[in-house]
Amino acid sequence: MLDNETQRFMREVTGLAPETLARVFDRALDLWQQGGRDASRAAKVSASQNSEIRRTVLASFRPRMEELDAHQPGLWSSAISGTVIAARGVLKRDRLTAEQYQVLMEPFASAGMVTPERPRHESRESDDTAASAEDRPGRPQDLTDDHVAVAERMRACGLSTGSDYWLYVAGEPASATTTPVEAGEHRHLPQ
Repeated sequence: MLDNETQRFMREVTGLAPETLARVFDRALDLWQQGGRDASRAAKVSASQNSEIRRTVLASFRPRMEELDAHQPGLWSSAISGTVIAARGVLKRDRLTAEQYQVLMEPFASAGMVTPERPRHESRESDDTAASAEDRPGRPQDLTDDHVAVAERMRACGLSTGSDYWLYVAGEPASATTTPVEAGEHRHLPQ
């Protein structure tokens, strides 16, 4: 399920006049090499969210195919692709940096659209007080408890943890933590 802001954004974009859409997507293409590609990659959504976005955008633009392509050949296809990329950015705006979100929204804002605001996350803003590497989310220490739990569960099932990485995470000597699985024996973690 897409949030209201993402749905509103898609409705507004798919209702823009052909000349406005052409300007928006020409500008988005200009910005692609200046951070647009990286911003698009950072706005990764789940498969179901991507499917819902694509379905919604395609359904809205399908009746306008002749109109858009008559204005500029290929505009219909460009409008679909550009809107899907931007809608992903709107949906994941809380995970994007201010710069990433700006590069995705600038073409629409410059065409007069009011784009959804990005929530401010002080630790994600880029300035001289940015968080050090040790303080950023996702550092290996944040995952240590999960890794230890998985390693312990694997050992309890008679599975080898299979690498020195697990041994390092568990903080135990190799001889106390590994249980080799005999050749040809396949075991799976219980669900």
